[in-house]
Amino acid sequence: MEVTVRPLNSTAVVIEWKEPVNDLDSPVLSYNVEMLEETFQDMFLVSSSVTVGPSVSKLAIGKLRPFTNYIARVAAQTEVGKRFSDEVFFNTAKSGRLLTTLSIL
Repeated sequence: MEVTVRPLNSTAVVIEWKEPVNDLDSPVLSYNVEMLEETFQDMFLVSSSVTVGPSVSKLAIGKLRPFTNYIARVAAQTEVGKRFSDEVFFNTAKSGRLLTTLSIL
């Protein structure tokens, strides 16, 4: 599942994803969007987690901290189990603007 992150304003981003290829003949029941925040030298902890319905494909996440590294990931929940996206690494600038994004495969 492909995930992208784009800035919305100085302390918020929009996370967008595409529905995964349905190779298990099991429809998506929901998506779980997680934001992980770097807390100490490459140690990331979940800072927020939101579950949305199967028709949702983007979500705005606000109240980000300036000059902080984050990872965004999305899990598609089906009757068979969860299918996780690639993780997208991004960071905010001192002003809270998005500096870079990088997909982690």
